[in-house]
Amino acid sequence: MQDLVNIVNQIRVLSAESQIALSKKYSMQPGDPPFGAFAMCNQQSIIALELLSYYLNVWSKVSSSSLPDPDQTRQENAERVVTLTKAMFVFSVSGMEFDAKNAIKAFPTKIPPISGRIYLRRIISQSAKAKLITSTDEEMWEGAIETRNIIVHNNGISEVTKEYSYPNGLKISLNAGKMTRGNLKFFAELTHWTVQAYSNWCQAFLG
Repeated sequence: MQDLVNIVNQIRVLSAESQIALSKKYSMQPGDPPFGAFAMCNQQSIIALELLSYYLNVWSKVSSSSLPDPDQTRQENAERVVTLTKAMFVFSVSGMEFDAKNAIKAFPTKIPPISGRIYLRRIISQSAKAKLITSTDEEMWEGAIETRNIIVHNNGISEVTKEYSYPNGLKISLNAGKMTRGNLKFFAELTHWTVQAYSNWCQAFLG
């Protein structure tokens, strides 16, 4: 549990520092697109930290002998924590999508034009075509975006079978017709990767 808290705190620090550093680097305001998304990531990580600290405090005071079914209680608590970090991930990626779209409107010549509806997957695809990110980066973004989309639109159940691997050892395993699952740190680790990847994208986009 403490490892999870540490990862979420890293997300808090990374998002706050990225917003300040990048806005200064490009002589822009911290709330200007594409930097405003970092504020959403920071806010979500703070909310997650507050609630995780509560759970950590409560769990440390409860002995297994006082519970009618300790295993069930641990499982229920774990599911609450996963729901919490899942929300952090979804809101963070949605914030990135919103601000990336605004950035494209503000700087329309940075990537090839996107016809029709603009959404994050197409922004990443066009960024790869413009050589702002590598094909490997694009693949990892696809995994994060697909995971966000099936959570939001399909109750976490994947329609494809595919696996994505990340430098921090994280793996996303999607199985068609099955609920997407991971360990207690899964969504926190994925959020951390996504915040760093978004920071890299901002620099490539504006560079």
